[in-house]
Order: sequence, then structure tokens, then C-alpha cells
Amino acid sequence: MNEFLSTIVKPRPAKPRTKGCTWVSLFGEGPRQVEALLETTADYIDRAKMAYGSSLLAKPEVLQAITCQLKDAGIGAYPGGTILEMAIRAGQRDQFFDWVLKMGFTGVEVCDGVIEMSTELRADCIGYAVKAGLTVTTVVQEVIRKPVVEVVTLRERIERAKRDLGAGASQCHVVFQAMARGETPADIVGPIKREQVRLLVEAVGADKLVFEALSTDDQLNYLRMLGADVNLGHIDPRTVVQLEAQRRGLGYESCWSQVWGRAHWS
Repeated sequence: MNEFLSTIVKPRPAKPRTKGCTWVSLFGEGPRQVEALLETTADYIDRAKMAYGSSLLAKPEVLQAITCQLKDAGIGAYPGGTILEMAIRAGQRDQFFDWVLKMGFTGVEVCDGVIEMSTELRADCIGYAVKAGLTVTTVVQEVIRKPVVEVVTLRERIERAKRDLGAGASQCHVVFQAMARGETPADIVGPIKREQVRLLVEAVGADKLVFEALSTDDQLNYLRMLGADVNLGHIDPRTVVQLEAQRRGLGYESCWSQVWGRAHWS
């Protein structure tokens, strides 16, 4: 059986890793739910974000229990980036970082999807967090929804990613949105821009970029474009094992591609 497994199952780098990372988003799961998730996926998850302010609604002792579970499994524990924006707006940035450390988070996300944030303030937040011993990731968006919708050019996104990394961020989370192709404002998640992906990777480096892939179709598209070691974020916990199977060529689509030498049509 071991010979069979070693023949069929492709090996993957062990954690900590900078390639082939899987970032999941949690939405209020409790310690028992997280324990059940980690029982089958701990080796496949590199970072978990408690999204949409859910960490602020948890009891402190429950939140600390969850961040401890994640750390014990070698998984980075993050609050959502919008909480930092709220803290800055309220003049409570330093208090936010104190709370992050007290709750046991190992990293933070810096983004400016809601508030206006100067280049200097963005860099200062990154540097402040790094000095506090936190790992920092940033969000580099195609579309920013502020009082007026702003479509950010590819050149600006490349420059922003490079500045963030230069300020101390470890990786940048790339988010593509449909509005840049003329879809309605409600179409938050849109088609992947293949040429833009190629240029981003060429300019910044694949190991420094994490591409948002909410759907299993998006996950497959990125795997086809950039290979099994592409970094993917905002992954639904329910699809982690499925994604890992596709990374290792065990899914129907990835196996089909190996057999026939071209991407599966779906």
C-alpha cells in the first residue's frame, strides 16, 4: 500500500512554506468546529482569517482557544483587515495591535477597501505590526469601493505590492473584481484576468502573491495557469481537501489533464 501511495500521491513541501499556500476564511466557527476541521486539513492550511469582523463577536476566551488551536497546527491566525481600518478611523490603531497580541493572533492583514489610507500610513501600519512580532499580509485590489468606485490600474497594483513587501509585508493578497470589465457593481467577484496574472507574477514573484479563489472553478483556473504551487486565498474550509487533491493531481480534472496532456474543458 505504501508503494501504491508513493506512486500516485505527489509530495508537497512541508510547512512553513511560501509556495502552494492555502489560506482559509472562517466565519464564526467555534473551537469544536475548528478542531474537526483541523483533524483532516491541518497539514494543508497555512493561514486562517476570521473574516467579516467575526473575531470581535467571539468571547475572548473562545477566540484565544481558537488562535491557540491554529498556532498548534502551524497555521497563521489573523483577524480580518477591515477591523484595522475601523480602528484607524476611531483613532485606536495601537490599541488594535494590543488586542491582536492579547487574543493570540500571529499576523494581521493591512487593506484600505473602506477608508482612505495614504501610502505613508499603509507602510507605517506594516512596519508597526512587524516590529510587534506579527506577520503582515496586505490586500492589493483591482477595485476599491469608497465614496466613488475606483478601478486600480495593473501598474499601480504592481507598485503597491512592491511597496508593501518593501515595508515588511510577507505576501500580498491579489483580488480581481468584475467591475474592471464593466459588470454591474453587484458583481464583486469576477473573471480572472489571465494576462494580468502573468504580468503580476513576472513583476512581483509567485511566492509573494496569493490569489483570491472563492470558487472551486477559480481554484482550478489558477492551478492550470500557475501550477500546483500557486498560493490561493479566501478558500472555503469545506473545499480545502478538494483543493489539496487537485494540487496533487488526484482530482478528476487534474488527473484527466495528466492523462490527455491538456486542461480539462470545465
